[in-house]
Amino acid sequence: MSDLTSGTFGLIGVAVGAAATFAGTVWQQRKQADTQRQERERLRNEAAMDAAGQALLKVQDLFREVPPRDGTGQDEWKRDVGRHVDAALLPVSSLTDSTLRDRMLNVVTILENWEYAGRSAGSESWIIGEVCRHGIECLAAHRRGASLPGSNETVALASSHVSHYLSYEDEQRMRALADERSMDPP
Repeated sequence: MSDLTSGTFGLIGVAVGAAATFAGTVWQQRKQADTQRQERERLRNEAAMDAAGQALLKVQDLFREVPPRDGTGQDEWKRDVGRHVDAALLPVSSLTDSTLRDRMLNVVTILENWEYAGRSAGSESWIIGEVCRHGIECLAAHRRGASLPGSNETVALASSHVSHYLSYEDEQRMRALADERSMDPP
């Protein structure tokens, strides 16, 4: 009977040891997979911040030399601005920190509608320079692990002007749609 008991305890010990080893291996693999996922996410986020920052620097640079409104090169310049703003949209949209992403989406929205960011023609260059600088400061603060800077008065005013323009544009679209629907036969 003693041999049977010791054999049973030995078998139970082997089973418990195997289960513990298996559980430890599974836990370690999951932890390693989670660590690798976090690292990939961090690298993607850094790449997105780099791409967004580069696009903002290019837009800022373009606004340093704005061609005259009625001069040659205005159309090409506007296409260049649009191309660089569009280049910022995807990386900004993929930022993982929601506060930074929202702040940067506001910056991109202002840049997409730069003609409506200021009160007077010609003030856009300075305003957009401030908006780009604010975006770059937000990206830099996030990289350092610091809190994001608040919007300065210029950025807040530009955001307000663009929001007002966009809400007016939406209202106009809704009116046109309502007019179109009222003309449809019943």
